[in-house]
Amino acid sequence: LLLWQTQGYKWQPDDVVLMITVNNDLYENLNSNVNGYNKPAFNVNPQTGELELLNLPVKKITRAWDTTNTSPLIIKFKEKIANSSAVAGLIINAMAKNNKMRLYLEKNGYIHERKGGYGYEYSMFYKNLDRTTGNTWYVFSKLLKLIQTDVTAKGAHFHVAIIPSNVQVYPELWKDFIVESGVPDNMEDDMPNKRIADLCSTNTIDLIDLLPDLRHASKHDSYLYFLMNRHWTKSGHQVVANTLEQALLKRKHANLN
Repeated sequence: LLLWQTQGYKWQPDDVVLMITVNNDLYENLNSNVNGYNKPAFNVNPQTGELELLNLPVKKITRAWDTTNTSPLIIKFKEKIANSSAVAGLIINAMAKNNKMRLYLEKNGYIHERKGGYGYEYSMFYKNLDRTTGNTWYVFSKLLKLIQTDVTAKGAHFHVAIIPSNVQVYPELWKDFIVESGVPDNMEDDMPNKRIADLCSTNTIDLIDLLPDLRHASKHDSYLYFLMNRHWTKSGHQVVANTLEQALLKRKHANLN
């Protein structure tokens, strides 16, 4: 919202796509410090029920990224060649796209096992929300309406695209994730998408759900997400780019007709 209001509108776009990462974006709306850096945050005024903007102006922190607990390299010592040889790296990457071969490489320590979700994500998938998570969704719904109103007022068409967690895309990761949560019966892999879809429907917002196409692609590619930080890989980005392109072209053609 703040980036749009200060910078985004200057581009005078025809379409604005708000990309929402279900596993951390909603929480970070309420947090004034993320990864050791200060940022603006929103909270709900208990008297009025309206949003309050906090932590402005932001106090800047200048420091190097903390590497104390940096994760180990994907390729272990016995595979040093892969670290220094682009050809070897390409070969291993190609081999890992086969599920049986990937499991062999993981089991024998050639590559890291894929990382599923983290503990802070569990409540996003709860069927029955606790009070804290309910407040997180309430703040998000308020912010969603604010940015929709502002984008529309400036003549652009507003869309929401849902970025799924890798545990939603890969069934085997979801299976481990819900066991680790301790409350598997209260977990549903599509739950955050359903909640966002309901909000979009209520506010007449075009929704682009990236989950179906990423799930389809996952049947042939085990590495749509990087292992440790779980951002999209090149192939993951390609899937998403195709989905976004088709969704935006569909709306454009509908307007022309």
